[in-house]
Amino acid sequence: MDIGIFIAELDTLESEKNDLRRGHKLRVTNMDSGTDRMMSFDELNPGWDRRPTKARRFFLDWAASSAGRSGARLCEKWVIQTADHTDAKGERWMSIIPAWTFTQKVAKVEGRKGSVYELYERLDKLDRRVGVPFAWYFYMLHGNRVHDESAYRVIKAAENGEIVLPEHAYQVLKAWSVHHYGF
Repeated sequence: MDIGIFIAELDTLESEKNDLRRGHKLRVTNMDSGTDRMMSFDELNPGWDRRPTKARRFFLDWAASSAGRSGARLCEKWVIQTADHTDAKGERWMSIIPAWTFTQKVAKVEGRKGSVYELYERLDKLDRRVGVPFAWYFYMLHGNRVHDESAYRVIKAAENGEIVLPEHAYQVLKAWSVHHYGF
């Protein structure tokens, strides 16, 4: 399968669904005052339709991160399960689910345990074991080996000057923290 063609078709399908969402009005209730008002999806979620799909974002994040910049090829470390079906109502659904191909046991990284230095060392150890820098981020996106608390702590530590994080890695993490996704 040509994954580039699949992702392009998925993007087109999402764009069509976004066009339908754009016209929806939702009743929003202010819990403090008890008043209701009608708001469009655009008003509730500014910029929502300009974000790439999570499928495309996975590949963009790989390319922008230390993993992609190191020359590591995503297809050598991950397989992509694709789904493309039409439901009983005639609505088409497409998705991907990435899965790592590393066959050895990978220790779970608890994001809340220990100091930020200990956490960063555990994340770095996972990267070394897998053989790809910043692999922990992609394990966080899919799987149960790295909890998202790890990413939030790394971002905060980098912003506080407690750890040194490459700027491109920081940008990927920061974008994820603003509009997080996973599989």
